[in-house]
Amino acid sequence: MRLVWHAFLMWLNDNHANKQEHLEEFLEYVSDLHDEMSSDALDQTYAQPCFTDIAQLFAQYLDHLRVSNGPLSTFWMSYIDMVGSILLVLIWSSREGNWELHLSAIQSMTKSTMHGICLFIMLL
Repeated sequence: MRLVWHAFLMWLNDNHANKQEHLEEFLEYVSDLHDEMSSDALDQTYAQPCFTDIAQLFAQYLDHLRVSNGPLSTFWMSYIDMVGSILLVLIWSSREGNWELHLSAIQSMTKSTMHGICLFIMLL
């Protein structure tokens, strides 16, 4: 996701240059949140208009990568989505000690991987 964030910054500069002020403000809030991680600081950051604007633009950029940036981008974004969701389930199942959920996540991973490979081959 670091590469996605870096490309997002370039995309934002090219397509929404008027939002640079919001980006700088957003990055200041994130830096402050990093220095003082608390529930109140997180709520305060979420409540800022700059956070909402940048989050919406980032979601718009991710949709652009998923839909209209070409087949390779579509493939990698589906892979990132799959890995993220399965990892969350794996972590949760490990913390809960739920072996059946863990096995279910592994099964999902193997099915998704095969689906992703087939999708990539079809897109070529």
